[in-house]
Amino acid sequence: MSQDRKDAFEPEARTPLPKSSPELRLDKISEIYYPNRKLKEEIVARLKKVINKELEDSGASSEDQSRIISELFAELTKPPTAPSLLPDKAPALYKDRPDKTQSAEDFTREHYSEYFDKGLTRADLKRLDLSLYRMLMKGKFPASLADKIPPAQGKGGGGRKPKLSDAERGERARARSRETSKRHRIRHGG
Repeated sequence: MSQDRKDAFEPEARTPLPKSSPELRLDKISEIYYPNRKLKEEIVARLKKVINKELEDSGASSEDQSRIISELFAELTKPPTAPSLLPDKAPALYKDRPDKTQSAEDFTREHYSEYFDKGLTRADLKRLDLSLYRMLMKGKFPASLADKIPPAQGKGGGGRKPKLSDAERGERARARSRETSKRHRIRHGG
């Protein structure tokens, strides 16, 4: 480690960090301020010095240095991810169950009930045990499990399409037809 880097982290060359990290606050005019601005400026200066020294020592071009800084920023600003409470592997496979008369719903309750309140979704179930997922999805997903194993958010699964009256279906068909005619006229100059 070079002398510059050692100096940047020598205990007497810096203010010790507080035991509890200071929190950022938002004031009424939406400006972020730091409770201990001097400490923040010292930390930023030390980090900047170390990062710039590392980049210089690496021999990377200025373009590559910019990319490295961008990647570092992206990595440092990622929200922390909590460790998954779900298993990486299925506790038991539905197709390998000893009692072939056991329903998919009962099998799910027996082997996955401990994960119901830990974020288990239908997508997770599909990833862990495809045969079980397929049995549960035959027809309609069991109502007794629907609130315990929701569809994955943002992946569709918002439920079935609403039933429309004949008048509503007709209006939608006419609107589609008008839109198709409009596109045709635009393309073909009519």
